Amino acid sequence: LDLKGAHQRLYNAALEQRIGAYRLTGKGVSFAGQCRDLTELRVGDPVYAAINAQSGQVTLKRLDLAFAAFFRRVEAGQTPGFPRFKSFDRFPGFGYKTHGDGWRSGCRSARLRSDGARARFSAWAGLCREAAADARRPAPSE
Repeated sequence: LDLKGAHQRLYNAALEQRIGAYRLTGKGVSFAGQCRDLTELRVGDPVYAAINAQSGQVTLKRLDLAFAAFFRRVEAGQTPGFPRFKSFDRFPGFGYKTHGDGWRSGCRSARLRSDGARARFSAWAGLCREAAADARRPAPSE
């Protein structure tokens, strides 16, 4: 299972947990409570252990914001739109909580481009590596 799939499963599992908890107890599950559950889940499941902890929290926060928007629309008398389970194709992806928390290319001009389901570096990354290598080479003596 790839990283995007793990985040999609986490989102759907957290949504299922919120729905189930409300049906059983009449009370919701908080974002903080789901973050604590994620910590326990990462210990016991190797799929979730592969997810960066802060990145998993971003996925849980996305669900929390979906519920906040749902309840805001209910209170405003608008059509609410309950948060949905996401298929792999409809899951937008994942993010990182802070700058520098994920991965680094080592080059300021490297860009990550998305081609459908896969992501790749643009040609700029290769050019940047070549430029860095050229900068380390001694200048030719005349």
